[in-house]
Amino acid sequence: MKFRTSYIIIIISIVLVFGTSCNKYQKILKKGDLETKYETTLKLYEKGDYITALQFLDELIPLYRGNEKLQKLMYIYPYSYYKNGDFMIAAYHFKQYSRVYPNTPEAEECDYMSAYCSYMDSPPANLEQTNTHKAIRDLQLFINKYPKSDRIAKCNELIDELRDKLSKKDFNIAKMYFHIESYNAASIAFNNLIKEYPDTKYKEEAMFYLVRNYYQYASKSTEARKKERYFSAIESHQKLLESFPESEYLKETENIAKMAERQIEKIK
Repeated sequence: MKFRTSYIIIIISIVLVFGTSCNKYQKILKKGDLETKYETTLKLYEKGDYITALQFLDELIPLYRGNEKLQKLMYIYPYSYYKNGDFMIAAYHFKQYSRVYPNTPEAEECDYMSAYCSYMDSPPANLEQTNTHKAIRDLQLFINKYPKSDRIAKCNELIDELRDKLSKKDFNIAKMYFHIESYNAASIAFNNLIKEYPDTKYKEEAMFYLVRNYYQYASKSTEARKKERYFSAIESHQKLLESFPESEYLKETENIAKMAERQIEKIK
C-alpha cells in the first residue's frame, strides 16, 4: 500500500513538473521578446524537447528573415523533425537549408540528410515501394553532386540495401504468380528480376523457379507451344548450372530438364 502511494505521488510530481515547464515555455512563446525566444529555442533543442522547439521555430524563422541568426534556426529546424521521426518533412527542410545556404560547410551534410530521410521513409518490402524508388534517386543525386564526399560509400551501401528490398518484393511477386499457376506472368517476372538485379541474393532461387515454371507452363500449354516451353525449361537449367555450378537446386532441375527432353521427343 505504501509502495502504491509513493508511486502515485511520483507520477503526480512528474505531471506537475511537466505542466509547469510547458506553461513556462508557452508564456515565453506568447509574451517573450525575440532574443529570449531565440535562446529558449536553442535550449529546448539541446535538451531534446524537439516538439516544443518546433513550436518556437515555426514562429521565429519567418521573423528572422535577413538576420544572421536565421542560419542556425534553419539548421536545427529539419533536425528537430528528423529526431522526432518526421522524416518526410525533415527531408524537405534539409533540402531547403542547402538551397538557401549552398556554400556553407553544412550544405553537403544537409543534402545527405535529406537523402537519408528518404531512405528512412522507405517502407517494408511487402508494401508499395514508390518511396523506396525515390530514396534511391535521392541518394544517387547526392553521389552525383558530391562525387568526392566521404559519405559516398555509405550512400552506395544504402542504395544496395534499398535495391535488395525491391528485389525481394519482385521475387515474392514472381513466386506468387508461379503458385497461382499464372505461368506466363511468372516467367516474365522472374526474367525481369534477374535482368534488373543481376547481383541479387534471390537470383539462384529465381533461376530454379524458372526451370520449374517453364516445365509446368509447357505441360499445360497447347500442342503448338509445348515444345518451345520445354526447351525454355532445359535452357533455364543450363543457365542455372553455368551461374551456380554448386547450387543445391541442380539435382532437381537436372531431373526436370531430362523430363522436358523426353516430352520433346514425344512431340511430332
